[in-house]
Amino acid sequence: MEGNIFIIAGGSSSWESKWQETMVSSTVKAEYMAFTRAMSQAIWLSKFFDKVGLPINKPVIIHGDNVGSISNTVNDKNHC
Repeated sequence: MEGNIFIIAGGSSSWESKWQETMVSSTVKAEYMAFTRAMSQAIWLSKFFDKVGLPINKPVIIHGDNVGSISNTVNDKNHC
């Protein structure tokens, strides 16, 4: 199960909870895939708010709860 919620100006603007579509061999990979899905949604929301004249001026912060996937995200050696 993966999920995300985006809070803008103190209220939830987008949320999702669903079964992960792809089988993976570790929880780190599963959480990393969830991070990727959340980032895709964050990019879409940012572009949407920009088009309607409400640009998001702050960086989008993604919170996660899996130490291994967070380590993979911040470590440049794991990126292609």
